[in-house]
Amino acid sequence: MIFPYVKESKKTAHGWVIGGLIGGGVLLLITMLCLLVLGSDLTGLSAYPTYKVGEKINIAGFLEGLEIFIAIIWMITIFFKLVVLYYASSVGIAQFLKINDHRPLLLPLGMGMVVLSIIAYPDVAYFETFVGDTWLSYALTNGLILPLILWIGLIIKNRRERSKGTKKKTGAS
Repeated sequence: MIFPYVKESKKTAHGWVIGGLIGGGVLLLITMLCLLVLGSDLTGLSAYPTYKVGEKINIAGFLEGLEIFIAIIWMITIFFKLVVLYYASSVGIAQFLKINDHRPLLLPLGMGMVVLSIIAYPDVAYFETFVGDTWLSYALTNGLILPLILWIGLIIKNRRERSKGTKKKTGAS
């Protein structure tokens, strides 16, 4: 949904690889930092171990309270993630409904997202219950089984198109 709007499409693969390597490196660094500072037990039990590490950092007695920077970084990343997902959702819905302009969908989609967010997760306790009871089956269904079915369907479709193409070529000569 976003790739058709990329101007230099030849550089996208390189950008994906570099972005993936940088993101993976940052995640590895943060995970190692959490494990080294907090230990495996506290890291595993904490909902936000990076924030806990930020609380514990004390450099030379004057550089303290780095958790505010971690919170600011989280807010910025959440904002950009929501912007990209919101844009992709509006463009995807517009393409599905065969609407040329996605902008008229922005307000209804935003209102629906706000209402759905309040209904889906009313509080943290409900979210924790959802993660403990339902998340695994939900994630497996939407993250593995459905994409696998779509991928298999695409393979079957491509094989049928290739076989039709070869039949037309052999029949025409």
